[in-house]
Amino acid sequence: MKRTIYLFPNLFTAANLMAGFYSIIFSFRGRFFDAAIAIALAVVFDNLDGKIARLISATSRFGFEYDSLSDLVSFGVAPAILFYGYFYSFQGDLGIVISAIYLLAGSLRLAKFNVTSQNDRFFGLPIPGGALVVVSMILLSDDFSLLQYKVAALMMMFITSYLMISNIRYEGFKHVNITKRLSMYLFAITATVIILVIMRPKIAIPAITFVYAASGPVIFLAKLTRRKIRNYRIAQKEGNNV
Repeated sequence: MKRTIYLFPNLFTAANLMAGFYSIIFSFRGRFFDAAIAIALAVVFDNLDGKIARLISATSRFGFEYDSLSDLVSFGVAPAILFYGYFYSFQGDLGIVISAIYLLAGSLRLAKFNVTSQNDRFFGLPIPGGALVVVSMILLSDDFSLLQYKVAALMMMFITSYLMISNIRYEGFKHVNITKRLSMYLFAITATVIILVIMRPKIAIPAITFVYAASGPVIFLAKLTRRKIRNYRIAQKEGNNV
């Protein structure tokens, strides 16, 4: 019975891994939109496996390591191949270098997560968030000229790679208690987001992703500004007292 319980959350981890694998296959076949959706599904499975494991008290070191390995494939290798295949497959080494930088940053992000204390705040953009940035760029690409969009995509990949290895704090959602009662307000927001993602994924997924990716730097700059203002006021007060 214990083995059966431990198997259940790991099935979602396996689904995460398989979604990443199918994304790679879709990229090789030129089905880039399907590859992007497969990565988005992998993010869903990745969030479910940990929540279900904690819900049924089936967390384990094996599950933690298996989840990390799956994340490297689904959110490191798959997005790197997707980005290269869609934007730079005909431009040689440039696309390889850009994709390799993202993959390296993602692997470092996972390693840092594995060796630091686990809580509901992350240092650096979580690698699923980085993968969703790549997905969002693919979903939005139909609305822009590909040649012009490549420059913006290049900048976004560098920014995303930096955010993943930075020490900027991000709020996490893996430890949200799915059995806890929610307020009507929060429930309405959650339901609305889910409906928008289902009905308008090409708009909702990029909007949510970019807001979350930007939230870390925005909060960091806001705290830095408040700290400087507070220090300035303290200095002014001390100067007046003298």
